[in-house]
Amino acid sequence: MLKSDRVGKFLAGWPDPLFGTQVVWSFRLEYQALQHTGMLPDVIFQELLAFTGGLGTEATPRRGAVLAVLAYLFEECEIFERPVEDVE
Repeated sequence: MLKSDRVGKFLAGWPDPLFGTQVVWSFRLEYQALQHTGMLPDVIFQELLAFTGGLGTEATPRRGAVLAVLAYLFEECEIFERPVEDVE
């Protein structure tokens, strides 16, 4: 979560103003496709890690970047469902 702001700054500074929107929509579509398979949320998260490029389980700078991207998408873009207790 601490590094998710860097992702927002990166997307905001990208020369193509539509790039951030394209990234968000690609994750939204991937999440919806995974959700429709009936996977459990933890499995969906692991699949999204792989989709983002974070296949390994070891702590590496790449893994940290992948987690920052997912944190940004979860918090800023609200492309994923929130747990029921968070909605109330």
